[in-house]
Amino acid sequence: MLQVQLVLAGLMGGGPAMGAFAQDLVEYKVTRHGADAAHVRALQRLGIKAELSQDGGLRFVDASRFLAVPTRDLGVGPANEDGPTRLMSVDFSSLKNIKLPANATAIQAVSQALKDAAVDTQGAQAYAFNSTVDVLEGESKQSYPIDTTVGHRFALGSVRLVGPGAKMRFALDAGSALTHAHIATRQLAPGSSAKLISPDELRKIEAERFGANAKLKSEVVYYSPPMEVRAQRIVPHRLYTGSVTMGGQTVSIRPAFVPLVADAPRASMEVNGSGSQLEAVVKVSGGRAPYQFSLSSPAASAKISGASATFIFSAETREKESQNLVSVTVTDADGLVSVAKAPVPTKSASAARAFQFASAQWGTRLATAVLAQPDTSRFASRSIGLHAVGQSYVGSPLGMTIGNADGLRDRASAASIGVPFFWREGLAFERDWKSPSMRGNSDRWFDQVDLGFFSGHAGGGGWMYSSAADDGWVGTNEVRLGSGDAEWAVIAACGPLQPGSDAQNRGVFEGLHMLCGYASNSFDTNREGRVFGDLILHKSTFLWATLRDYQPIRTAWINTAIEIQPAEESPGVPIRVGAMGVRRNSDGVSSWNDHFHGFGPVSPDLPASTARSFWIVRTGT
Repeated sequence: MLQVQLVLAGLMGGGPAMGAFAQDLVEYKVTRHGADAAHVRALQRLGIKAELSQDGGLRFVDASRFLAVPTRDLGVGPANEDGPTRLMSVDFSSLKNIKLPANATAIQAVSQALKDAAVDTQGAQAYAFNSTVDVLEGESKQSYPIDTTVGHRFALGSVRLVGPGAKMRFALDAGSALTHAHIATRQLAPGSSAKLISPDELRKIEAERFGANAKLKSEVVYYSPPMEVRAQRIVPHRLYTGSVTMGGQTVSIRPAFVPLVADAPRASMEVNGSGSQLEAVVKVSGGRAPYQFSLSSPAASAKISGASATFIFSAETREKESQNLVSVTVTDADGLVSVAKAPVPTKSASAARAFQFASAQWGTRLATAVLAQPDTSRFASRSIGLHAVGQSYVGSPLGMTIGNADGLRDRASAASIGVPFFWREGLAFERDWKSPSMRGNSDRWFDQVDLGFFSGHAGGGGWMYSSAADDGWVGTNEVRLGSGDAEWAVIAACGPLQPGSDAQNRGVFEGLHMLCGYASNSFDTNREGRVFGDLILHKSTFLWATLRDYQPIRTAWINTAIEIQPAEESPGVPIRVGAMGVRRNSDGVSSWNDHFHGFGPVSPDLPASTARSFWIVRTGT
């Protein structure tokens, strides 16, 4: 467990003026990375055995009991456009009879196990909440708690310690059995006083990172990066929250961290060239090597040497839009991040590529059909067994880091799953999601792939774009998915599944099986796509040492959020993640246990003409 010693007297939290911290903040040295034998003993006292992962995390999931509801296998279902299906019946009504441990009881059980195992919990404060399933039938709505989860918040002195590397989470079911555990900690010791950047430098970074449209709030925190980062120090950051307005809609930005120390990495980039070949030269000062570079043009070839990188890429165009901005995210060995952006030379637009496939698995036949017939059905030659993931991403203009959607593309390609389109930044259009009845083109894009993934900003009932080709907002009341090939949609952004949007979100399901997203704000990250892709398409051997099989879409998305997000949006406000799906009223058949095609059972399509209800499972990270 994280060992915390008191910081210098007079340390304050909550984001006062920079000058107030000049002599008060210290850096922390990492004296032990990850959990240890005491944490393993604590889980044994809670009734389960788990192993430390290679990254130092301790994770356990009981796949049969975590966020479980009563199900019954009704056998093979009718084939759909992707092959055979499985009929899995779900009985939500029985949930009204379960008796979960009270919050105080669950906290006591977990605290006692940690104490008995000699886990040091100094600096940690336990809290509890319930995971829930809401069931919508017509105008009625029933809510059922399905587990009691104990989380912990951390502080270094009076300043919050926040991040995916500062987390302890334990879920208990109706029998008080542990169904899920996630422990990510570092042992820390106070070091020297932090040398902070100037207020002028901070304002410059804010303007470059978040742009002119964002209205920002911030507080000073310590940031603990993911366990895969072997950080040697933990330093103070500004945690930014706020809102952005586009297309007449105002939504919360995804909270993001900016390091405050003067020796943090600082990236700069220049883009030069003409014709079909452009060169982006990135240089880094400060920070600790080695550095990771992620460019917003994923097909670029890269040459990386120490603190510099050169990327060769081609700009792209789409209809009347052209790629006009490229950005790079640089992460140093301590998990400190710097984002740089640069304009794409306009003289190259005429030679830019009109379309690019991100995966060669689709082959020449389909690629030729797509390029030669841009106004016809994009996958007219689709056949059973040909599965795909489609993506769009809006990041740099709205203050987001890049690389989030790239991770899913890479994991899908590694599993021989095609990624026939991957629209980025200003080339990502809201109409790609919208139904033709709403003047959209989903029949040529997101309704013609099995899984659609969006990363960017969102709010209740919709998500946001930055392209001048549209009005900047796609509402779920404009989206109808599933009459084509779409089974699952993931909106990796803040708030599309907040409870107030449940009724509107029902309209998305025109045969769609599941809509995944957050029910609250969620933090900016470049890991969602990669972790989600690993859990649904690859057997777990690293991050999830105790899992031996592919995860269903529903639990994979929830476990992704638990892995990559901090525990709370703010003290006392857990980050909420969820999934929404369908259920046929006549026999209870549901998409609850859907896996990606070829990696487990898949439910049949439930078209709009079928009487049905909807379920929404939500939990905290």
